[in-house]
Amino acid sequence: MTDYEAMLAYKTGDQDAFSYLFEKYRRVVKSWCFRHLQDNADAEEASQQVWLDLSQYLLNAKSGEDYISDEMKAGRFRNLAYRVAKNRSLDLIRNRDSQTSSEILMGPHEIENLSVEAESAPDYDLQVNDLLKTLDLDERVMILLKVEGYSDEELADKYDKPINTIKSDIFRIREKLRSVRA
Repeated sequence: MTDYEAMLAYKTGDQDAFSYLFEKYRRVVKSWCFRHLQDNADAEEASQQVWLDLSQYLLNAKSGEDYISDEMKAGRFRNLAYRVAKNRSLDLIRNRDSQTSSEILMGPHEIENLSVEAESAPDYDLQVNDLLKTLDLDERVMILLKVEGYSDEELADKYDKPINTIKSDIFRIREKLRSVRA
């Protein structure tokens, strides 16, 4: 049975088809989650949620052959599972480490002031969004990728720039955000 056949069979109610996909990819999904989270318990929690999400996605998708994207028609359930695993892991990181994300965005020395402001400002999310709007698109994408957990090395690969240039860019963006906040 191919992954595509299993997805279609599960859509029609064949539980064994989903079991086939689960058994084939369960270790891979958990390892993807672990790679992002670096914690076994969190990876287990995220991978369970991934399988629930995948199940719901397949069951709730439109009927017929066109409900599955072209890449999935090519039998790439693995790609879908990876995207869901990555997004679930990032969601867990965001929920778990919201203070850490703020520290990455604004810099470690401003986290105390940021925490006090967040407690006293009910529209904190709006303030952060307003700050981000002061950046041009490339700066905004770079700092948000940094907040999502991309390392300087990953950003250097993504932007095809030397790592020191990436570090300088991140520093410059933080300085720009600090000057707007002041």
